[in-house]
Amino acid sequence: ILGYVGEFEQGGARVVWGVLSTLPFLYIVFVLWGELAAVLRFESEGVRARFSQLRWLLLISWSLHPVSYAMPLFGSSSADIFVSSQLIHSTADILAKAVFSLLLYALAYEKTLDVPMVYTEDSRNPVFSPAD
Repeated sequence: ILGYVGEFEQGGARVVWGVLSTLPFLYIVFVLWGELAAVLRFESEGVRARFSQLRWLLLISWSLHPVSYAMPLFGSSSADIFVSSQLIHSTADILAKAVFSLLLYALAYEKTLDVPMVYTEDSRNPVFSPAD
C-alpha cells in the first residue's frame, strides 16, 4: 500500500514512501530467508541444493521491485525510464512466478526421491511409505 501511494509522488516524497514500503518488504524477505535456512539442515543434499536455489531466486526477484520503483529517481520521467521500470518489473515477475514454480517442481521431485517406496504386486503402482 505504501509503495502505491509513492507511485504518484515525485522527488523526496517518493523516496520517503519508497523507504516506508521497503521496510516491511525487507522484514518479509529476512523471515523467509531464515525459515528456509532452518529447513535445510533436515534435508538431503539434493533437497538442500534446490532450497538454496529457491532462496537466492526469492532474494533476487524480490530485490528487483525496489530497483524498479526507484527508476524515476535516476532521471526524468521520460519514456525510457518508464519502459526500463516495466522491464524490471516483468523480469522480477517472470523470475518470481515461472522460474520459482519450475524450481519448486524440481524440489518436490527431489523430495520424493528421499521417500522410500513399497511396491505391491502390481509394480506399476508403487506406494509411498513414510520413513520409520
